Amino acid sequence: MHLMYTIGPDGKRVYTLAKTTADGEITKSAHPARFSPDDKYSRQRVTLKKRFGLLPTQQETVFFVRFFSYSELLCWGARGAGVSRGAGIARDAGRP
Repeated sequence: MHLMYTIGPDGKRVYTLAKTTADGEITKSAHPARFSPDDKYSRQRVTLKKRFGLLPTQQETVFFVRFFSYSELLCWGARGAGVSRGAGIARDAGRP
């Protein structure tokens, strides 16, 4: 006996031990496929991904932009990121 499931009317999985439901629908296994370090079909998977442009090297590069506040920009100034916010603002404002 293996744990099986079907998709219920609300879209969630309904787990059971039966191979078929009362309606005659065949249930699916709730267990993942076995992992084998000796992957016989790796070459075919890579070929298909390459053909359809799904390899990570074929994806567009995503750039992230960070927006800084005015006080953060003052802190970064000419000294770089190593200065704390309060010290950088005080020096830039001409205070000791």
